[in-house]
Amino acid sequence: MRERVLVTGAGGFVCRYVVEALAVTGMRVIAVDQSFDSDLAQRWKSLPIELLSNDCRSLPRVPVDYVVHGAALTAGPEEANQSPIENYRANLDPALDVLQWAAAAGAKRTIVVSSSAVFRGSPESVYTEETLPVATGTYMAAKRAIELVAQTLRTDYGQDVVSIRLGSVYGPTEIARETRPRVSRVMRLLHDAMSQRVLRVPSDGDRMDWTYAPDIGQALVALLGAPSLNHDLYHVTSGEALTDLEIARAVAAVLPGADVELLDPQVPPYRGAMTGTRLAHDTGFNAWTSFRDGLASVVMWLQQESERVP
Repeated sequence: MRERVLVTGAGGFVCRYVVEALAVTGMRVIAVDQSFDSDLAQRWKSLPIELLSNDCRSLPRVPVDYVVHGAALTAGPEEANQSPIENYRANLDPALDVLQWAAAAGAKRTIVVSSSAVFRGSPESVYTEETLPVATGTYMAAKRAIELVAQTLRTDYGQDVVSIRLGSVYGPTEIARETRPRVSRVMRLLHDAMSQRVLRVPSDGDRMDWTYAPDIGQALVALLGAPSLNHDLYHVTSGEALTDLEIARAVAAVLPGADVELLDPQVPPYRGAMTGTRLAHDTGFNAWTSFRDGLASVVMWLQQESERVP
């Protein structure tokens, strides 16, 4: 019998790649989200994926082997028209409900998705899993709390729960959504290059790690498939770190005619670059797409999308 995995936030930018990667391995995937794009539903018709338009806080009783909780609200209190406490709970409460549901469903392993945003404001320029987070802000604080809950369940109660941190992510199909109102810096620069032909970036700046979204799905396959995991936290990142200027120059190279315009040096950076060797050590996964190749695939997708618009 096929193993079953439930994925929340399955219609979102990152978790749609998680769903596809798991389904391609032969797992039966229960994809949970508030709603799904019609194009995505059509794309998944031939795969062992069950779409469940549902709030992840009230999941039905179904047997599963694994759970991936990727649903998140990155919009801040003002953007989401919420109080700070409501915004904090919008990320923390669903995670707690899913963790409780996973335990009751008898899941063999549960993965909760966190973010390198927990380091925002840190004086460090490189973050490993041992780097101490300095989370401020409702989103960052909620993500850090979720990590600590996962650690507690694993360390004190023997549950196979781990959290993963994602850094800066880019890839095809990235669009602004109500729960994720801002696209990545890579996508913003690509839009600028295609519409304005000018890329305005600071002349200096810190490097941030960039990961091609489909690779995250493959990394999750490795994490769920590992017979045992030695840690409660993993950085899921290519580790390839770039400044905004380096990204702009790469964009200009694949879109001839776009000019890079240098601005005054920026204020001190708010985030550095994640790195980590735990994932490769514990699972053997290290198949990251280079930024150059990933960028080319995003450009191809954007060009195809532009041709679809009447």
